[in-house]
Amino acid sequence: MTRLLPAASLLLAGCAVAPPPQPVAAEQRSEIVFYDYRTPDRRIGELAARFDDGSGERVVPPAEFRLREWGFPSSANYPTRSAGTVRVTVSLRHADQVSEGSFDLPLQPDWRHGIAIHLTGGEPPEGCMGCMGGKAIPLAAPIGRLTTLFVAWGGSSISHPLPS
Repeated sequence: MTRLLPAASLLLAGCAVAPPPQPVAAEQRSEIVFYDYRTPDRRIGELAARFDDGSGERVVPPAEFRLREWGFPSSANYPTRSAGTVRVTVSLRHADQVSEGSFDLPLQPDWRHGIAIHLTGGEPPEGCMGCMGGKAIPLAAPIGRLTTLFVAWGGSSISHPLPS
């Protein structure tokens, strides 16, 4: 009987192996999406973004911004980790000049960060409903009266999204 006990405990230990991974429920997912809120008369240069949630940097090239929702070009929804921080970098290339700025956002389960990018004369955009923060990125060289790439961010629940 004592010889069977070690063998039985090995068999039972084998049963304690973790189950195979399941699809991530909406309550556990996190995402990030970028919006090009430059007005048609301000669609100057090439807008790009990149982000790193600790799993490696991903690039959102200029061609990724397409009309999808809300009437402005946006990126796809990119999955991110659900904890930690995401480092976001936004850049505008115009006339061989690159203007670029970065910031960090906290990650949490069931959350989609929306990053809205504006080209302004230095002032923050008006009527930024739901904005949780913003950053002014000076242009490397003014483009007429435009001097600032203004980035605002907000977000909402993935499982209980805001009505559109």
